[in-house]
Parts: sequence; C-alpha cells; structure tokens
Amino acid sequence: MKIGVVGCGSLGGVIAGRLWAAHGDDVRVFERKADIVDAVRSRGLEVVDGRKTLLAHPVVLEGPSPAGPGRASDLLDCIILTTKTTALARAVEAFMPALSEHGFFVTVQNGLAALDLLEKHGRERIVSGCVMWGATLAAPGRCVVTARGPFVVGSAGGPDSPAAAVLRDALEPVFPVQVSADMRDVLWAKLTVTASLTSLGAVTGLRFGPMLQSRVIRDLILRIGTEVVEVGRASGVAFRHREGVMNVDLLAGGRTPLWLKHLIVRAIGLKHRRTESSMYASIREGAPTEIDFINGAVIRIGGEHGVATPVNQAVVYVVKEIEGGSRAPGAQSLERLCSLLKE
Repeated sequence: MKIGVVGCGSLGGVIAGRLWAAHGDDVRVFERKADIVDAVRSRGLEVVDGRKTLLAHPVVLEGPSPAGPGRASDLLDCIILTTKTTALARAVEAFMPALSEHGFFVTVQNGLAALDLLEKHGRERIVSGCVMWGATLAAPGRCVVTARGPFVVGSAGGPDSPAAAVLRDALEPVFPVQVSADMRDVLWAKLTVTASLTSLGAVTGLRFGPMLQSRVIRDLILRIGTEVVEVGRASGVAFRHREGVMNVDLLAGGRTPLWLKHLIVRAIGLKHRRTESSMYASIREGAPTEIDFINGAVIRIGGEHGVATPVNQAVVYVVKEIEGGSRAPGAQSLERLCSLLKE
C-alpha cells in the first residue's frame, strides 16, 4: 500500500514518521515549506514521544502537489491530508490525479469541512479521520507528541466504508485506532472542545495547560461548548458516538453540577497541557487561521436553525482583530472578549 502524507508540520510529521517506521519507502511526504524539506532531507524526521525519539527518513517531495499522475505504479492508494482547513478543498483537487483507481483521501482537520468533502466526492474517495492526540512542531523536522489518544476513522453514517477498514489496517501498527459508524457525530463532539480551546489559545497565546487554570477561561469554554452542542442537536446530531471523545452530556448537560464541569475541563487541560493552539501557531506565522471553519461554522449552522451563538460570535470577532493586527494575543485580548460578552 502506497501512502502519501500532505504536510509535515506537527500532526503530519508524527503521522509520516510513524507510518514510515511501519511501511518504509511506501510512504511519501509532500511539503511546501523549504525549511522543513531541507531539515528532513538532511537530518531526518524526528518524532519525540516522552523519552523515545523516532528518526524517520521518508521520501520528501517539495510543492503543494505531485508532478502529475505518472505511471500506475507511482499512484498512491491513500493520501492523508494534514493541511490547514483553509487549504483542504484545494489539496483534494490538486492531489486527485495522484490517487490510484481505488485510492482515497483521509482528513484529520478540526471542524466540519470533511463533511462537505464527503458529500461532494463520496465515501469511496473520502475517509473522515479525527486525531484525539496532540503534537507540536518544536523545529522544522522535529515533532513532539504532547498528548496521547486514539486515531478515529470511519464513515459519516450509512454502511461501513471499505476504505476505512483499509486505513485502519495501515494505521494500527503505529496508532491506537477506533472505527466509528458515524464520523459526523464524532466531529461534532470534538468540536465542542476545539471550538473553545483552539480559539481561546489564539486569544490568549497560552498552551492549553496554563490556559485552563483560569476559571474565567473555563467558564468561556463551557459557554462555547454549550452553544456547539445546542447547534449540533438542532441540526440533527445525537452525540451518541464517543469513540475517543469525551461525553458531551457531562460538558453541556444541565444535570451536571458546575464544579464537576470545571473539573472535567481541568482534566482536559492536564492531558493537553503542553499542546499549543493551531490557530495561535497560524497567527504567529502570519497565516490565516481556521476560525471561519470552526467557530464560524457553528455561527453559520446556528443561524440556519435559529440557535443564537453570541459567545462564538464574540470569539470570532476578537480572533479576527488579532488576525488583522489591531491587537495581539494575551491578557488584553481576553479582557476584550469578556467585555464584548457583557455588552
């Protein structure tokens, strides 16, 4: 099985390094950033997990897409897309000629964009994935695992996807894998957390551990998560499938006491204490964030179903201000967010 990994940043680097350890030169990496390409070609790809360091030497090709379909023997059976959501649709179009006849893409992005791709290209070409672990890019070509968890894959309802079973077999040698019968449910469940942690990480500039020590931030996380659950349920999400995902009824349910909700959020912060927000990383690099695809999607779908999302709207507003350069991540941006919610 020939596997391509598009992107060699934090998640992509860990995936590429571990898959190379299991499948050798059947794994190819596509990366457009020259510093990462140079680092991997000259020193190898380092994947640090606790006290263990894996040094991988996958084939790395520059550019956003392969040169063309080429020979049938050069085509890829599986292409894992680890690009930001902002580039996901373009990546699918660019790499489609590189897929074999029965090849498929795997999405691992935060948010719900994978569901649009499934609707457009079908379950034979798109396998939705969801990583419940965390990683950060310590330096070009050096990825550090910051939180452990499973790799969840599956279809978005309906019969099991044959491609998902093939992917499971490819991943299982190096990742704990769970297969879901309803990835739509899983993606929404994860969104209850990422819509808050990722965006508030961009607002504060803090890693998740220090960030979740603040009661003010935990209150915001609970309010954002509750809005996500309300919008999801209004659009038909049952939140039944919890493969690798926390029980959202505990986070947003009315029967759970507030002290227990705060304890749950602090536990999430403990697990992901070293993880950095991908939105904050984008801001630091001067790149567009995924805010429109995460919190923005909650606002849009909430509007379609008549569900108010004032907290998500305020978060988007402040992150857009930071993106535009009128303010910087930190305590003042958090104060700005809180002041908007008091108006």
